Amino acid sequence: DSIVRGTTSARIVRLLRDAGATEVHVRMSSPPFIRPCYFGTDVDSTDNLIAAHHTIDEICEIIGADSLGYLPLEDLEALIGSPNYCRACFDGAYPTAVPTDTPAPTPTPLPMAGIVIGIDPGHQRIYDPKPEPVAPGSSQTKQRVAGGARGVKSRVLEYQVNLAVGLMLRDLLEQAGATVYMTRTTHDVNISNKERAEFFNAHNVDMGIRLHCNRSDNAKKTGAYILLPAEERTDWYDTNLAMAASVIHHYCEATGMEMAAKDGIVARRDQTGFNWCTRPTFNIEMGYMSHPEDDARLSDPAFRQTAAQGLFAGIFAYFCPDEEIPSLALKEETLSAAAAAMEE
Repeated sequence: DSIVRGTTSARIVRLLRDAGATEVHVRMSSPPFIRPCYFGTDVDSTDNLIAAHHTIDEICEIIGADSLGYLPLEDLEALIGSPNYCRACFDGAYPTAVPTDTPAPTPTPLPMAGIVIGIDPGHQRIYDPKPEPVAPGSSQTKQRVAGGARGVKSRVLEYQVNLAVGLMLRDLLEQAGATVYMTRTTHDVNISNKERAEFFNAHNVDMGIRLHCNRSDNAKKTGAYILLPAEERTDWYDTNLAMAASVIHHYCEATGMEMAAKDGIVARRDQTGFNWCTRPTFNIEMGYMSHPEDDARLSDPAFRQTAAQGLFAGIFAYFCPDEEIPSLALKEETLSAAAAAMEE
């Protein structure tokens, strides 16, 4: 054996002296250990090798011995009787090339790292008609949660579509590095429009996107558009407008949906979910469930995937205008969760 760091030898010398030894002379049955071993021994640098930095006399003083001696290298060779052994830890003559420390590459930050997105899949299984103020300090009220639309032919419920698309959108945003918070990931909740707005506030989102589908008594109405808070209702009007323009453009481009309003954007001052929100926010109406063709699209799993991809593209393009929009595949578990959301 040899001395590695010297801590064990120093402790043994001290124990011997404490037991009454008047002198302690240390002899090591190997040469000084001066080089790291790269072939299985857990010594990969000279940092903890005492003999690599000190003379034999200095080591003797450090461990507290009266004298210190090592087996000379030539005597070790004579004892072994053959030169065919590795002695690199004693003389630095390695039998193969010495590995070099290659620093681990610094990971490239994902493009949306540090960006916080809130997703509110509109409506829920539970209809809650109880009133809540439409805005802070307002005496006007609206029901906490409306029932939502239903497919005119598919009979699919709006809250199902909203959640399925929301789950897929979250997956894509997180793959791009964004931090994502969802107001709900199941249908069995009771979260009012005011509470959904306050959820965005509490998480200090950089964008709060509300996912909805539309309905109308006019069965010919078709297409998608975005609602955003009226200018007098928000401190983020210009930001909301720029976000909405990017998202509706990419959504309609990806899905083939028509824009159902001028430039695809409408400002509203009577939306509870807007008026209680102090963060950038908007609401996309992804299509009319009262229109047979829109309903057929929104009830189609492939279309909902495309819808999520289009929404992602619009969000990514807004936050990362100098980056190419990545083509990301949805995870299998996300596709399963989105399918389950349509079955409940």
